[in-house]
Amino acid sequence: IHKISNLKLIQRTNNMKIIGIGKNYVNDSSEMPKGDVVPLIFTKPDSSLLENNADLELPAFSNDVWYSDDGISWLKASSSTSFTERISFPSVVFDNKIWVVAGFIGNSTSLNDIWISTDGIDWSEATGGAPFDKRSGHSSVVLNDKVFVIGGFGNGEAKSDVWTFD
Repeated sequence: IHKISNLKLIQRTNNMKIIGIGKNYVNDSSEMPKGDVVPLIFTKPDSSLLENNADLELPAFSNDVWYSDDGISWLKASSSTSFTERISFPSVVFDNKIWVVAGFIGNSTSLNDIWISTDGIDWSEATGGAPFDKRSGHSSVVLNDKVFVIGGFGNGEAKSDVWTFD
């Protein structure tokens, strides 16, 4: 329990989506339960409270690529890729390629570029200007041999559109 005087309300912004993935097994893969396990994935509203009057810190902008065979041990595939460092973007696997879709690069600037790679090391720009508006904080999924780009934030507003490509 925290005293109300030690809590700080996160200032509302149109460029924020807080996503958390809970991990209860911290030592090694032997602690992981056997069988299908649903991970704890949650979102926090942009009106959340921070304890001890802390400031909200955005993650570092990055274009690192990491991979893992077990979700516990991670190896760096690339320290720096061809695409601009960014945050708040989805990546999906489609047509045996990794797809990086748009994202936020700072200074109120989002992108609508798409980058692809067959190995996570060498990247090429599929397009520098997809037909959807520049955005970040959006989702992408693959369904029925199509990539869907869903919602997000851009141009100072929340997006409720859905785009698809194949």
